[in-house]
Amino acid sequence: MTAYTITPPLNTFAIRRIYVNRLFDHFSYDLTLELSSNADRSRLFIIYGDNGSGKTTLLNMVFHILSPEDNKGHRTFLARKPFSSFGLEFFDGTSICAHRDGSALLGTYDLTIISSHHDERSVHLQTDEENAIHILKGKASKDYEKFLKALRSFGITVHLLADDRKALEDASSTEDEDEIIAIP
Repeated sequence: MTAYTITPPLNTFAIRRIYVNRLFDHFSYDLTLELSSNADRSRLFIIYGDNGSGKTTLLNMVFHILSPEDNKGHRTFLARKPFSSFGLEFFDGTSICAHRDGSALLGTYDLTIISSHHDERSVHLQTDEENAIHILKGKASKDYEKFLKALRSFGITVHLLADDRKALEDASSTEDEDEIIAIP
């Protein structure tokens, strides 16, 4: 028997696991980064697969679920993607997931953050006939604000180089942000 010493990564908010069930009612993946050496693998998580297997969709979903910004279509993007559950886990144990009840693959879903300290923030996001999320009212609005506040507390900035080669970014802080420069 061989024993390995696992050194935690430098970045505790590095993604350790991404999972999705019934993406396009066809694909289910559970991608987990296993540490078996002292290497810091927190800066790289490679996803590869056949054309049409959902790689780009999965990356877009990660971008939209992690974005702490409101009124930019992030929650509507997820509402319009067919899946039953989707989520990710960080190395510190924090998890974020979107889940639909029953057999529905589009529309209404629940978003939940469970912190490494087991604090939970959940919000139920109701969609209209076009699967769009609109301004929430009452308890749902308060739950949504708590959810966004929890996302912002991570202090991460989410970047995505979309398949059209446009860089997308959502910052979780109000501090001066670094400028993205494209070099031809």
